[in-house]
Amino acid sequence: MKFIDALHYATAIRSGCTFFITNDLGIKSNHMLHIVSLSSLKA
Repeated sequence: MKFIDALHYATAIRSGCTFFITNDLGIKSNHMLHIVSLSSLKA
């Protein structure tokens, strides 16, 4: 994981977020944060 992604990820967890929206398909969900890809949100 790139540093900037790790920073955003850690900030999301620390802030109590439950979802993390990203284009990086290499980032995996865990028990604290559910990963949502931008492509899954396209209508």
